[in-house]
Amino acid sequence: PSMAQEAAPVLLVVLTRLVSSTWHEGSGYYAAESHTNEVYVEEAPPEPALDYHRVPQWCATLNIHRGEATCYSPRGGSYRSSLGTRCELTCTRGYRLVGPSAVQCLPSRRWSGMAYCRQIRCHVLPAVLRGSYVCSAGVQMDSRCDYTCLPGYQLEGDRSRVCMEDGRWSGSEPICVDLEPPKIRCPDSRERIAEPGKLTATVYWDPPRVKDSADGVIKRVMLRGPEPGSEFPEGEHVIRYTAHDQAYNRASCKFTVRVQVRRCPVLKPPQNGYLSCTSDGNNYGATCEYLCEGGYERQGTSLRVCQSTQQWTGSQPLCAPACGLDLRHVTTVELVGQPPREVGRIREHQLSLGIIEELRQFLHLTRSHFNAVLLDKAGTDRERYISPISPDELFVFIDTYLLSEREAARRAQSGDPCE
Repeated sequence: PSMAQEAAPVLLVVLTRLVSSTWHEGSGYYAAESHTNEVYVEEAPPEPALDYHRVPQWCATLNIHRGEATCYSPRGGSYRSSLGTRCELTCTRGYRLVGPSAVQCLPSRRWSGMAYCRQIRCHVLPAVLRGSYVCSAGVQMDSRCDYTCLPGYQLEGDRSRVCMEDGRWSGSEPICVDLEPPKIRCPDSRERIAEPGKLTATVYWDPPRVKDSADGVIKRVMLRGPEPGSEFPEGEHVIRYTAHDQAYNRASCKFTVRVQVRRCPVLKPPQNGYLSCTSDGNNYGATCEYLCEGGYERQGTSLRVCQSTQQWTGSQPLCAPACGLDLRHVTTVELVGQPPREVGRIREHQLSLGIIEELRQFLHLTRSHFNAVLLDKAGTDRERYISPISPDELFVFIDTYLLSEREAARRAQSGDPCE
């Protein structure tokens, strides 16, 4: 087609009648094609005029990936890129617009700016000490991350966080803390029998079993009560253990130690006599000796022992009157042994070491030879014996020299049970 340097409006009207125009998309001008064989006067080809109003596609069509352009053209809603068209740009959910939010088609056939949609992403969440998290969609928007802690630890803070539209995570970072106390198990309670002749029992046990459910570290274990291998007295005793883990969580347990003293029935002293027992008197292993008062003789077992069956050996003896001594008002004074284990007794009454020494000095008694001193009722030294004598010899002397007439008559009347 020929180009005209300048075409008047009238000429354009004529030309439009003679030439059919073809629109080339994106070119901004029309190409004329001749449909007649008529020849016109040669003229300089006119330059086509740029009609900003008639060109429907002046700028390139807008296409935003993951977004949308809402355009308003001066020529109407069917024109989306004609000159002067203004487009508002938006992104689909989960994407953020980078660039101007609105552009306009300029005479330079370019849009006034460039923009694109970038996916909204939150930063990568930091690792959780002693825990972990699982996210539904990584770091994309609406992704939900759920936190969990290792066994033995508990979560403090938000259990879930969501990636929001502003690219930040909801909530705050939680922590895993050790709030669970350790597990402690004490040994079983036990019962022991006191040892023979004692009121205590030696008791042993293994230390408690302690386990921490978190990091397995036990800081310390404390005992409240006697140590294993101690001697426990009769009765029930509570033993307590307390364990602490590294987070100072505490757990306790306890068990009991019961010591039983096996006891025989309490022995009664014989009439006119008394008992001398070891240990506690009636516990397992205790020994009791029967002793008679002065003027009485023991008839039967002298010693009895408390057995583990809680029964005494032997049977209870009797304290029978010594032949004639009760009729003659005779009292026996016992001085036995050597200091410091010397024992003195008048009837059932014990004598102190000082009185024993005074008696020996007053009566001139030695510790190396047998001495028997016969005193009358007034306390006068009437006779001495350096070797054992028979009762008959002793009674003859008493009856002959020491008894009054009235006492002699009474003795004769009642008779001597030993005759």
